[in-house]
Amino acid sequence: MKKNILLIGFPGSGKTTIGKRLAEKLNFTFIDTDRTIENQYSMKLGDILNMIGSVQFKELEKKTLLTLLNKINTVISPGGSIIYYPDIMKKLKEKCCIVYLDVPFHILKDRLQDYTKRGIVIPKGLTLYELYLQRKPYYELYIDILIDINRYLEGTVDKSIDLIISYIISEWSI
Repeated sequence: MKKNILLIGFPGSGKTTIGKRLAEKLNFTFIDTDRTIENQYSMKLGDILNMIGSVQFKELEKKTLLTLLNKINTVISPGGSIIYYPDIMKKLKEKCCIVYLDVPFHILKDRLQDYTKRGIVIPKGLTLYELYLQRKPYYELYIDILIDINRYLEGTVDKSIDLIISYIISEWSI
């Protein structure tokens, strides 16, 4: 039986905000992998990415994600690029209810006005919008539940949490 919740979605989709409140409501532990990496380096994610480069950053991200495989009763907010690690995603899928926070790009664009400081790995030549389009089908590969943020703009966090809890109650029989 799955006993963790993994929130996936593009940077700015609300994984941390929703994750913290969801963990509180369920009395689960909350882990934000971006904050874990920042704490390890005592630096902001964007600065770490600039310092070590995207190849090393991806390895650091992957190493951090591997530490999550044995967690229980945890809400996990990973970096948006988690979906590029299919081996890890498959292992996490066995232990986690995967929730995709689907946010339209026009909302993300407003939330990510200075995205260069956020530590988003964007391959050279791609715009933020192109990265969004590239990632969207990958997020959809793994999900157990889709939260359509566009549909719930008023009270998004509370409605999203209620939907997630309703789903896991029916699936986990808690």
